[in-house]
Amino acid sequence: MSPVIISQYFFPEPTGSAPPITDLALWLAEQGHEPAVVTARPNYPDRVVFEGYRQGERDREVWSGIHVRRLASLVTRGSGLFGRLITEGSFLLALCLHRVSRRASNSVISVCPSIFVALGASLFVAPAGRHLVIVHDVQSGLGKATGASGSAMQALRLLERYALNRADVIVTLSSGMAEAIRELGVRTPVIVAPPQLDVHKFKVLPEPANPTVVYSGAMGRKQGLHQILAAAEVLKTRDSEIQIVIRGQGGIKDELVTLAHSKNLTNVRFEPLAPFDQLNEAMASGHIHLVPQASDGADFAVPSKIFSIMACGRPFIATAHAESPLADLAEQSGSGVVVTPDDPFALADAITSLMKSESTRLNYGANGRRYVERCVDRSVVCEKIWDALINKSVAVNRIGTEAV
Repeated sequence: MSPVIISQYFFPEPTGSAPPITDLALWLAEQGHEPAVVTARPNYPDRVVFEGYRQGERDREVWSGIHVRRLASLVTRGSGLFGRLITEGSFLLALCLHRVSRRASNSVISVCPSIFVALGASLFVAPAGRHLVIVHDVQSGLGKATGASGSAMQALRLLERYALNRADVIVTLSSGMAEAIRELGVRTPVIVAPPQLDVHKFKVLPEPANPTVVYSGAMGRKQGLHQILAAAEVLKTRDSEIQIVIRGQGGIKDELVTLAHSKNLTNVRFEPLAPFDQLNEAMASGHIHLVPQASDGADFAVPSKIFSIMACGRPFIATAHAESPLADLAEQSGSGVVVTPDDPFALADAITSLMKSESTRLNYGANGRRYVERCVDRSVVCEKIWDALINKSVAVNRIGTEAV
């Protein structure tokens, strides 16, 4: 069986959905399944197509045993709903055109975001085939954080319901996200599984000498990164020695840099994302990692980077509401602290308190490492995703949620 993975994001994109989906494809290749990937030309998180891909130089290639087909599509740098719709709608059109020249497959895996990918992927499924959708974001739930409202939000919910009900099985990151999918009116079976990691590639390294807090990842509206700058301002007024490092790229980076300069936040510095082969060292360069989420979006997403943080044996502080997926994960893993979104004093207090207690940091870090070894390692998660794809006993019309 040669599964087809359809994802807007894939290697060499360093953050977001690309790393876990790339690892899934690599695992399938290692098992001898000969996967194919249909994706866009890499552009995330800067929303600019990477050098070496812009003229279609690598639109067709075999990479690490994976047949990769990259499609040309429009890429916009807008971080709001309209910009995303242009980028995602363009990729959907490219998928439809590509389907004309490609045979249908008996096993298809698609990745949401975007819901347009799940919709387009249904065209690639043979009549007797199986379609598994991996949902990393419930986009209508994130709608307020990305600018959607009113009729636009309603249309997005209807589209999600239609596209997800066409799938045979759904894999999502948390029970909270599974419930959000159910509330859309989706009747497809849902399995809960985190994005996998090759945990043993991550080593627990010593803490740095100077007190350092790190954010690493995309810089968009839904990340709620203004909360970090607000907390940094509080810490500065307290004459704290804690330094905050913000690593990444994205649509609002220039805005954040300008704001930090205007407030003379000398305790904040911006850095590019570390190359993948330096990821372990980069993650270990902080005592604590921040996982902020915009207030309106924190109930519907679990950033995949949180599991890399755990694998490196570092604690995290997240901004999320009680009973959100992030809050549930912090409680289940015992590896982090959750504070209410948009409360810079609470975030600054949490940073200060955790920085003062080495024993608490080390305990959280050890708990997180044990959690990912038990629940997130690729040998566990990828096998169960594959079983869900090929196992027809996960019936199309059965209602329910399974945890893995």
